[in-house]
Amino acid sequence: MNENDLNVVASFTKRVEDLHSGKKRNHRIRRIRHRAQKRSRKNRSIVEPTVEPTIESTVEKIIEQQPVEKNVELPIEKETSEVEIVVAPIPKIAINNNVNFEKATTISKAKSINTEKRMNETPKLRNSLPLVDICRDRRRRISSIKKNSTENISRNDIAYALKPHYSVQKTAKQSFMPTWAKFSLSWPSFDEIVELVNAKKGNTIPVYQEMSADMLTPVSAYLKISNGKNYSFMLESIEGGEQISRYSFIGADPYKIIRSGKNEELKGDPLVHIQKEMDNIKYVSIQGLPQFTGGAIGYIAYDCVQYFEPRTACELKDNIGVPDMIMLLCNTLIVFDHLKHVVKVVSHVKTDDKDLSKEELKKIYDDVVVEISKVIAILKNPEVPLPDQKPIILNQKPESNTGKEGYERFVTELKRHIIEGDIIQAVPSQRISKKTTLHPFNAYRHLRSINPSPYMFYIDLKEFQIVGASPEMLVKVDDNNYVHNHPIAGTRPRGKTPEEDEALAVDLLSDVKECAEHVMLVDLGRNDINRICQPNTVVVSSLMHIEKYSHVMHIVSNVIGKLRDDKTSYDAFRSIFPAGTLSGAPKIKAMELIYELENERRGVYGGAVGHFDYSGALDTCIAIRTMVFKDETVYLQAGAGIVYDSVPEKEYQETLNKLMANVTALENAEKFYYDQQQGNKI
Repeated sequence: MNENDLNVVASFTKRVEDLHSGKKRNHRIRRIRHRAQKRSRKNRSIVEPTVEPTIESTVEKIIEQQPVEKNVELPIEKETSEVEIVVAPIPKIAINNNVNFEKATTISKAKSINTEKRMNETPKLRNSLPLVDICRDRRRRISSIKKNSTENISRNDIAYALKPHYSVQKTAKQSFMPTWAKFSLSWPSFDEIVELVNAKKGNTIPVYQEMSADMLTPVSAYLKISNGKNYSFMLESIEGGEQISRYSFIGADPYKIIRSGKNEELKGDPLVHIQKEMDNIKYVSIQGLPQFTGGAIGYIAYDCVQYFEPRTACELKDNIGVPDMIMLLCNTLIVFDHLKHVVKVVSHVKTDDKDLSKEELKKIYDDVVVEISKVIAILKNPEVPLPDQKPIILNQKPESNTGKEGYERFVTELKRHIIEGDIIQAVPSQRISKKTTLHPFNAYRHLRSINPSPYMFYIDLKEFQIVGASPEMLVKVDDNNYVHNHPIAGTRPRGKTPEEDEALAVDLLSDVKECAEHVMLVDLGRNDINRICQPNTVVVSSLMHIEKYSHVMHIVSNVIGKLRDDKTSYDAFRSIFPAGTLSGAPKIKAMELIYELENERRGVYGGAVGHFDYSGALDTCIAIRTMVFKDETVYLQAGAGIVYDSVPEKEYQETLNKLMANVTALENAEKFYYDQQQGNKI
């Protein structure tokens, strides 16, 4: 498009250099456009179309007009510097990053060199020239067509008429995409993907599009994307600093599901099956994305310790009946960036290390872009499908698998082993089960508001659902191969007033028994990490600080070390699993005694929930403050650390304190939906 498209006289072009000045830029753009339109209206009566153009003919006429490099003679005015028109091509940018268009820019000779250099350096920057230029180009074309048409054409009709010129791909899948999705931009561009593939950087490259998060929440996004899907997940982090709570991850419809266990096709060490899938992936990190953009998401049961420590293997009752492991392999994720208030929909170009032609790679890239656009279209839909809630039955009594007397007997028996020198500490647990018709996601919605935690998760595994708000990291291996552990031990209930709360925190840090127990578990964590980390790299970065949650407060520490070159993140997981805060010390002997007393598989409780990344990193939490919904029954479980001077009654009460947040969430959710259903009947 040149200045003649808007019937602008040549003298106007001297004002365009104002576009490149930093002050009052928007005001100058508006003033320039206003003057252009005034001059265009002044000459409109001179140019009258002899034939009424249709939308298509008008569009074609506009598209055929190409920028022409020419010299313009300016009227002689006082103190006017010489000005020339420079035609600077803009990189090929569009929906599939293949649309060609040019931008004619008028600049002064003094600024032409710097401006051309800036334009050549800018295309690879996110959210800079590409988005601005394509939107501006579309607006100019639409305005020109609307102005020159004698018919009353809507801007939306013109936008649809322009679609073929902005979207090279015209497949059946794309025909169902809304107009705004057609014009979305994906990063990296196809040309950048070609460069990465030719450079043999890897075989799995993330591609993403951004959208604003001002009209979306993680809950609404999950409900939209999981509607009608058998498998889905949502991982949130609501409480903590920027490093903990910046991102939320949502996914559904995995391309593969890995299940292992006694009654499954795959058996044995579950990490072997995960690693087998991940070893084929050579991930390429892309700027602007978090470390985790895809991989395996799910849980590993506590009882998988028998594969890492064969001495703990024994026959146990299985009253819940869940597999040892279920992992969902997801290639497309929704990432909420709470710091920048944007949503990034990420999918991946996978080449499988094949020598692909440019046309084959283009087809893979286009399919990925279409998949991303489909997800964005779902998220843009204003309708939010709510869970199908069955009629609520109140006052269902919970049942404990031990009871108060049984749990206190566990404490007494373990204290005897401590006195005899078999162990230093052990963590027995009790499980509570309750019949309920409450939809698991409705329980999660109440739990996330009552007990916000660093690790919030909802995982729908078709036969059962896992709902949790865990405060404690199990193990994390970042992209720099640093191993993180987050021991939590020492508990007090929250106070009713700020003064009482502070007094309880002081009392907790002054409790010799709680502090000794915590220090012992920190030493256990250091020992676990030291087995797979480089010498002299394991440090306690934070020792014994208080973290407060909705119903309890804990003493917390952080342990970190650098992973050895001959070890992997899977080795780090094996070394630390299960957490000492859920087993005891020495770990193996404590686990043997716990199995003798409980005589049941723990299942999800005390295991790990999290994700294993395409990049080789992982982030998992301990499955505590967790509920399992299966066959209209919810299972909750909690334990307490037993040491030499433990009091059985107090340890039993500690398990109830830890269960309180989940029990309260269940009761509140049931009452809320019961009242809602009764109100609807009225």
